[in-house]
Amino acid sequence: MSETFKVKMGEIKVTSPPNKFTIPGLGSCVALIIYDRVNKVCGMAHIMLPDSSRISIDINPLKFADKAVPKLIDMIIESGGKKENLAAKLTGGSKMFTYGSTESDILLIGDRNIVAVKDNLKKYNIETEAEDLGGSKGRTITYDSLTEELHIKYSGGERKII
Repeated sequence: MSETFKVKMGEIKVTSPPNKFTIPGLGSCVALIIYDRVNKVCGMAHIMLPDSSRISIDINPLKFADKAVPKLIDMIIESGGKKENLAAKLTGGSKMFTYGSTESDILLIGDRNIVAVKDNLKKYNIETEAEDLGGSKGRTITYDSLTEELHIKYSGGERKII
């Protein structure tokens, strides 16, 4: 019997088939799914911010791309995955807010999250096999570890599978 795990902001979860992950209402955050196709171990990180280096307060480090990406990889390997078999899928990073004709850096958090996650994946030589990034709509997503399909439902009803 399959179980569906909700992944909250700043959380990482790891599982194997037939379980699923879900994030309702994903906006400027990026959902990163890394999976081992051979050993059937997968994980999801719900990444809220690009970089932890400028944060001086004690905050959950897994909210940041630079901390969440290596931690997710480590957790998958600890659960039986092999680094050479890992691949990724990405979604999210929407531009959820606009203000007049100029956009400050803070309003481009989705774009910054996308760049940070991709840069961190490159550091670990993990290929992105599919992505659905950016735009201006929120998404509700479900990743099926059995089929390796990422189901995306946009606010407004449109659906997509990657």
